[in-house]
Amino acid sequence: MTRTVPVNDTSDEEYALCHTAAVEALLQSVDQEGIKSIFGIATFAFIDVYKEPFAAWSQHLRGARAVLDLHSPPPERFAELCSEINGLQEVVSLLCWYDTTGLMIRRDRGLIFEDWHREFMDNNLFELVGCPKDVFQLYTTITKEGFECESRHPDLYVAATKQLLKASRGSHDHEDLLRGAWRYSRVMAIYEAESSVKKTSFEAIMHELADRICDILQAIPTKSAKYRHLPFAAFMVGRLSQSSDHSKTAQRYWEICNSLEDPIYPSGERMSRIDH
Repeated sequence: MTRTVPVNDTSDEEYALCHTAAVEALLQSVDQEGIKSIFGIATFAFIDVYKEPFAAWSQHLRGARAVLDLHSPPPERFAELCSEINGLQEVVSLLCWYDTTGLMIRRDRGLIFEDWHREFMDNNLFELVGCPKDVFQLYTTITKEGFECESRHPDLYVAATKQLLKASRGSHDHEDLLRGAWRYSRVMAIYEAESSVKKTSFEAIMHELADRICDILQAIPTKSAKYRHLPFAAFMVGRLSQSSDHSKTAQRYWEICNSLEDPIYPSGERMSRIDH
């Protein structure tokens, strides 16, 4: 069964038709190509990351996981398969990335991929998105603990301190700034669940972290390729903003993304305002 895309206005009609046609082609590919159909699923996911409601791409991840479960060998032989099929490791890496980051935003499901899938993630992906691998691993730990807990494991607070020590303050290098945005966002995600911290202390921590992220959002040029890797940082600032300036900076990020010649991240601002 194909899934059509709701059309909000006539300007969306062409995209909706293309989207529906792509779904039909993808279903045919799954039937005919076996595990190689995961490339089509990943392509679809990549497009929807930028064009569909923010972080609402779990259906692609579930489809990809089903293909892997059906056609891939046991974990101990997966490396061999990756060496046989060019690009498979990169595709699985991207899907695992979408799995964790999407869950950090939506918070409406569990992780779709297993730890052994993440063990095969290509380090080049982390360089591309500007997120240090250890930061991603900590995001995954947060998602495993869940979002309803009243306190995180003590080791996470030690890790948060280490992340702050690794962040480069005063650097004008865009790669350093992007890495810093990921680090600060991760610390925000850790402390968000800490109910034992006094309200004034919590607000002070979030205010400082939001300040630093806002500085980064304003420092990286909007035409830079790195700018499109800042949505999670903007999401966290919008979600946990402590001042009108923070909210305005986050809002400005979404406005810029939606005003690009090829707009990206629809509904990002709305998602960051949802009270989970």
